[in-house]
Amino acid sequence: MNPILEKAIDHQKSKETQSIFIEEWDCEICFTELSLAERKKLEKLSNGNTFEMAAYTLILKSLDKNGNKIFDLSDKPHLMASVDSKVIERIFVAMVGGVDTVEQAEKN
Repeated sequence: MNPILEKAIDHQKSKETQSIFIEEWDCEICFTELSLAERKKLEKLSNGNTFEMAAYTLILKSLDKNGNKIFDLSDKPHLMASVDSKVIERIFVAMVGGVDTVEQAEKN
């Protein structure tokens, strides 16, 4: 294997799980950085709709402190219609990194 590619893969593997404390829910959500393959999957699932992408990102990446998934696909309607969108947006932004709002994510 290409030595630079090996270093790049090792770098990704060495990254620790990140977390964000959600005060409104009194819980911590853990996650790992999105890979390009995951980003592609999210883009496909959401048909380019950033708000759906936010819900799918939470479903795909949200973990509890033991590494267990918090949400599944059956939770999407609730995440879309019954959960504070500002909280979802804050989690989404933390997970995708590099943007401050869902609107900025749409522009990128």
